[in-house]
Amino acid sequence: MKLIPFAAEHLQVGASLPFDLFDGAGRLMMPRDAVIQDGTQLDRLTAHDLMADEDQSAEWRETHRRERELADAFDDAFGGTRPVVVDEAAPPRLELIAELGLVQNQLNVLLLDTAPDDKWLPRVLAVEGRLRDLMDEHADALLFLMLQRAVRRYEHYSSRHALLCAMASSLCARQLGLTAAEIRSLVLAALTMNWSMTAMQDELALRERTPSLDQRIRIDRHPELSAQQLKAAGVTDPLCIEVVARHHRDGAGDQPLAFLGAPDRLARVLRRLDVFFAKISPRLSRPGMPATLAARAACLGANGEPDEVGSAIIKVLGIYPPGTCVSLASGELAMVLRRGVHASQPQAVSLVAAGAELKIPKLRDTSEAAHRITGTVKPTDVRSSVNVADLLAMM
Repeated sequence: MKLIPFAAEHLQVGASLPFDLFDGAGRLMMPRDAVIQDGTQLDRLTAHDLMADEDQSAEWRETHRRERELADAFDDAFGGTRPVVVDEAAPPRLELIAELGLVQNQLNVLLLDTAPDDKWLPRVLAVEGRLRDLMDEHADALLFLMLQRAVRRYEHYSSRHALLCAMASSLCARQLGLTAAEIRSLVLAALTMNWSMTAMQDELALRERTPSLDQRIRIDRHPELSAQQLKAAGVTDPLCIEVVARHHRDGAGDQPLAFLGAPDRLARVLRRLDVFFAKISPRLSRPGMPATLAARAACLGANGEPDEVGSAIIKVLGIYPPGTCVSLASGELAMVLRRGVHASQPQAVSLVAAGAELKIPKLRDTSEAAHRITGTVKPTDVRSSVNVADLLAMM
């Protein structure tokens, strides 16, 4: 076994590492996959010169190296105004998929950074700016890409959840008539609200066990801790910081938005979307909740009826959001592609008929009686080899 130095800045409460940690004398300090339970344990570890086995940590170190290279690539691509170019002959849909992947990967790197340098804030703002530009041109396509991933995948949960909340927040904010400045504050808050527990959130999505008591405490405190980290990182937008700090509170109860100050208005929007996307996203420990059920928790006010925010969410996402798998009156199984004129009648593409995969997917207008949506189905029930890029081209 060959031990090599390990930088303590990569350690975070609530997270684990896929390799053993040793002190300078070769004594085991933390076994692989063990969770750092609290600040006391973290301080005890960082008081030593830490070492890791070169072979055991090789995959983790390579992943970390690629993430740092990705951060530099993002600076090159989005530091100015040049778009990402995949290939001169690449279809526009592939360029969009590549750009979205680059944005999510860069956000993932930033949210996992527990010791940010002076490049952290400009990079976060670049992510926010690039996402805003993409949403202005491709809102439906981005929602489809992110939501169809969200209901099928466990990995990188935290950054995907942040992007979904940011995308939907910007659309809901426009629906509610918020100002451009408020929208920017809200989107930045959505991207960073869970920064203080990103690694732990990713880990919990991949584990079958429920959070420990210490992890539950950190979950409860994460709005406050994330707000503190944003201040320390140089964020000077007080509205964004307040929204992050309040995004799990609802002290205003059922008061109309007009009676609330800006922090509480924006926090209510973010909180509802946070709840909705958390419920539809699967974990290894549980399946995702059908969107129709998740909407009850996210869209209903204190009186059990959709309030202003709930109505905005339904208008923006629909009752069956993009990426949702549904059954049709025809007996076909389909995937929702984009929002329709009416919340309950989106555009969908049939993938399975009579229990067999359709060789050629068919667009369906669910406002027609023959293709009316009769319910949601599990993503695992819709087995199809069709490429996501091809579905995107049908929008």
